[in-house]
Amino acid sequence: MAGGILGAGFSPSAVADPLDGEEFRLDGSYVAATAGNWVLGVGAIDRWWGPGWQ
Repeated sequence: MAGGILGAGFSPSAVADPLDGEEFRLDGSYVAATAGNWVLGVGAIDRWWGPGWQ
């Protein structure tokens, strides 16, 4: 959804037997809005900040 003062993207996913125990994920989902010259947004970032997936 885009245009106007609100925008959103919903990207749910399910994982069978994940290593981290999280079976439901919202990586890549976001909600954003404009307020004057500002754009405010909240989202889920799909990044792994650890040393590896070993």
